[in-house]
Amino acid sequence: MKTKIVKGDLQNVDLDFAKKIIEISQTLISTLNLNDVIKILIKQSREIILCEKIIVWLYDEEEKVLYPHSFSGIKEASLEQVTYKADESIVGWVFSNKKALIEPNIQKSTLFVRKSEFSDDIYNVMCVPITFKDNALGILYAANKTKHFDFTSENVNHLTLLANYSAIAIYNSRLYNKLDADTHRIKGLYEISSSHMQEENLTVLLEKMLLILTNIFDFSKFSIFLFDSNAFHLKFAASLGYSKELLDEILFIEDDFIQDAIENNKMIICNDLENHCIKKLQDDENDLNSVIIMPMYADTTLIGILTMGTNDEVVKIDSSTEEYLMTLTNQMSVVIQNNIFYNTARFQIQEFQLLRKIFKNLQNSLSLTEVLNKICIFVTEQLAIDTCSILLYDDKTELLVLKATKGFPQSWVDFETMKIGDGLIGWCAKYKEELIVKYAQKDPRFVHRIGDYEDKNESFLGNPILYKTKLIGVLIGQTLKPHDFIPNEVHTFGLIADEISLFIEKAKLFNELKDMYTKVIRIFSDIIELQNPEISGHCDRVARYSDIITKAMNLEDSISEQIRIAAYLHDIDKLGLKLSDLKKSGKFSFEKDYIKKKEIVFDKLIDPFNLPVLVKSA
Repeated sequence: MKTKIVKGDLQNVDLDFAKKIIEISQTLISTLNLNDVIKILIKQSREIILCEKIIVWLYDEEEKVLYPHSFSGIKEASLEQVTYKADESIVGWVFSNKKALIEPNIQKSTLFVRKSEFSDDIYNVMCVPITFKDNALGILYAANKTKHFDFTSENVNHLTLLANYSAIAIYNSRLYNKLDADTHRIKGLYEISSSHMQEENLTVLLEKMLLILTNIFDFSKFSIFLFDSNAFHLKFAASLGYSKELLDEILFIEDDFIQDAIENNKMIICNDLENHCIKKLQDDENDLNSVIIMPMYADTTLIGILTMGTNDEVVKIDSSTEEYLMTLTNQMSVVIQNNIFYNTARFQIQEFQLLRKIFKNLQNSLSLTEVLNKICIFVTEQLAIDTCSILLYDDKTELLVLKATKGFPQSWVDFETMKIGDGLIGWCAKYKEELIVKYAQKDPRFVHRIGDYEDKNESFLGNPILYKTKLIGVLIGQTLKPHDFIPNEVHTFGLIADEISLFIEKAKLFNELKDMYTKVIRIFSDIIELQNPEISGHCDRVARYSDIITKAMNLEDSISEQIRIAAYLHDIDKLGLKLSDLKKSGKFSFEKDYIKKKEIVFDKLIDPFNLPVLVKSA
């Protein structure tokens, strides 16, 4: 028997079958799920004609091949990875010619091309094209294993009518799925584009974007690694779908698949299970058979990579999906870059405001003790730190001496000391380097006990206080619970440590000047008293009274000091004047000379010292 090319004559179907087709068509047209449409097509085909095997082959526009979408009466393994080109074998011929065909003996057919064992026990075959608006969508393939069941023209008519109605449902289903996918993609792009306006925290933002991707792509694991320009590698930033933590994981740009993706700015599908990039992205050795790597660029700036993993051994990504993925990752890159820029700018403004607030308050505090105590208070209030301490280096004893603290007992100030090199604090001083320890209790350098006191702080942040290259001391911050000090916190802490050295030098200079002023002032008061022995000790007594009064008033040390200086100098205008002169006649002339002499004293003696206004007015 020869191959029969049959033109389906839809006019020659009986009324009962026409009614049945109408009922089937109503079910088909109301179904938008492609799998459901194909199931109905196969079920109805087996009811309409007598056949043992049936396959629905659909055409893949991207791969340009016909693939078995669904089947009945055939082992799944025999159809794995079996495809036909549009003009290959019986399936391809029917598809390209859009004509039905009956092959009485497939094994002797000149069109037959064996692809796998699925056709080894098949004797006769009937193929009907599934067409819509003169476009072939696929093939309905019916087969029997024995020659006792021959296909007829009536069978062709019935299957052709069923295939035509199915074609409408398949087309509608594909159109709906495409529109649905496009809607999801557009929605995904919109959600990612607008996500930066809703979230300031970068990690949370990345996790939200990955969650959006799960609604668009059918993958099990997602991750984002950001490019670290300092270390020149990719550092883990966020993941979704993993049971293990990837926190400390890094990927190297030199890895073949990553390098290819980044250098050529293209999507790479990695199926090499021996690749250590995939191994790092696996929960276990049997996890993830394929990983898609997408480079993330904002303009020409490398932001990082996006990875999407699946257990499927074969991953197919069509050109439109690849194009969408590139658009999506580019948009994600812009959002990430904007978030980083925004957070950097926001932090710099906050940091500037914090430092301005700290040092504006310190400008009026010339006492070293005041300066250091205020810094400790500001650090604990503004940063995520429970305990802040400042130790200064004593050149004479070569020890670090605790000078201010917020969190430790105040009784330790000026008494607790530490050798250079001892503990975490001594390490900072010895090497003049910043030190960050998340789990300080486990660090062998950590000093657990200070006298009878047990230090229960977990995390440690230390910065050397340097003036140029000279060690001034150490600024330390500690937290009771393990804390990941973020770069912004570390940066601010370092700036504070840098600025402290200037204030310490300023305070030291002021103390030296204060000592000099005190000596000079005492000389002036001694001269006045030597000139008038009857008022001996007067200036000193007034100074002591002022100390008592200012302490009772709880005035700041700097104000008390100025009042004390004024007390010593309050009789400075009596220089060159003897009290016996007050008893002489010509009082008006004396007062005139006295006022003149007073102006000379201020001009010659007081102004050159540039004393504070409070002292001058007193």
